Amino acid sequence: MMNMIVTPGTCIETTSEYCVSGEGTYEKDGRLYSSLTGRVATTETENGQVYSVQSLRSDNDCDALISVGSTVLCRVTRIQLNQVLLDIIAVNETQQLKVKSKAVIRREDVRLNEVDKVIMAECFKPGDIVRAKVLSLGDARQYYLSTAASEFGVLWALHGETGGIMTPLNWKEMIDPKSNTGKTESRKAAKPN
Repeated sequence: MMNMIVTPGTCIETTSEYCVSGEGTYEKDGRLYSSLTGRVATTETENGQVYSVQSLRSDNDCDALISVGSTVLCRVTRIQLNQVLLDIIAVNETQQLKVKSKAVIRREDVRLNEVDKVIMAECFKPGDIVRAKVLSLGDARQYYLSTAASEFGVLWALHGETGGIMTPLNWKEMIDPKSNTGKTESRKAAKPN
């Protein structure tokens, strides 16, 4: 495992009394996992072998860290029956990611009430920009996000007919403010400012 490159959620080692979690790792269910993308390193100490993950980025190329509870901006890439797939493009709305991270919003995490009535294709469309909260670091492939609060949801969307940028009108509709038609489109919209 030494010098192996890992991503968040990759199992590094089965823990024992001689195996210690170091920087960039965490322990869960008797195993050590990576909490960031980097190279595995081990160090011998009096307490045992310390496993750590050293970031591949230099200080000058530092990227924003995604953690549980962070607010992220994402672009919708694909809609499925019970989930929507996204690329995370910024953390805390200001720290742009140099490398996009994959994420998913499951049907049960779209809103707080009437979860059984959620239709993913009415809540999101490919290309929508979404503000969401990180629920969990997920697995090595994707983060799990939620829009189940009024401040989370679609911020900007392309109007299907005119191609203009739509903004939230209310919690379930988007409108193109420059269009004279007044037509709206259905979305799980973020609370309008």
